[in-house]
Amino acid sequence: FPEGTLHRMPGLLPFHLGAFIAAVEADAPVVPVTLRGTRSVLRDESLFPRRGRIRVRVSAPLAAGADAGASPWDRAIGLRDAARAEMLRHCGEPDLADRRELSW
Repeated sequence: FPEGTLHRMPGLLPFHLGAFIAAVEADAPVVPVTLRGTRSVLRDESLFPRRGRIRVRVSAPLAAGADAGASPWDRAIGLRDAARAEMLRHCGEPDLADRRELSW
């Protein structure tokens, strides 16, 4: 999970860059996989899921841009942003990337 954690609050947290840096260094695509409905089967901090439906969407692979002037870091950020935008389109939850009141 690119967020690096699980949390109770609905929404997509900021993504960590590790997987995206690795993808750029390996010249490998990232395949966004979006889960929807997991909050209805994993409730109340229980370790055991309830019966219910979840949706799993496997999106098209995303490649890091091959911009000759872009650094690997910039390419990883671009890849992260593209994957995040794709997942936000399908997750049905708010974007929490800019929430300043979240503390880690």
